[in-house]
Amino acid sequence: MNGLEYFLFTSIILLIAGLLLLIILLYKSRFKNIRDQKLITEYTSVIDKVLFPVIFNNSSVEEVIGSKDYQTYAKNKKFKKTLLEHVMRLHIVYSGDYNLELEEFYRKAGLIKISFAKLRSLAWNRKCEGIRELSQMNIQESFF
Repeated sequence: MNGLEYFLFTSIILLIAGLLLLIILLYKSRFKNIRDQKLITEYTSVIDKVLFPVIFNNSSVEEVIGSKDYQTYAKNKKFKKTLLEHVMRLHIVYSGDYNLELEEFYRKAGLIKISFAKLRSLAWNRKCEGIRELSQMNIQESFF
């Protein structure tokens, strides 16, 4: 093999290896997104079981936080993130006593810690999320 043939052969091998790597990364990303969507669907049903007794059945926040449904998933970060998103969405939709119940749940479930962590983030979009969440939940001590 002369130099040109060796260069072409090596180039083709590198091109094929690069394409295989790209395909593998795309499939990995796709499967991760599918898994995340399945988890969010699972978490949504649990979140409904957790939040609706607090809002509509006048169950105490402590009872709900101590329930098996909540405790099973409480340590999971993705669950907490999904729970925070649902609480924020419900807080926008409802008003009055329902909002007060959601604000109490937000504090006692530790979701306020997630918002404070966003506030301390270096990324501006995360800081803005934290500010929005804290202001929406009427948390005054974070702004002083």
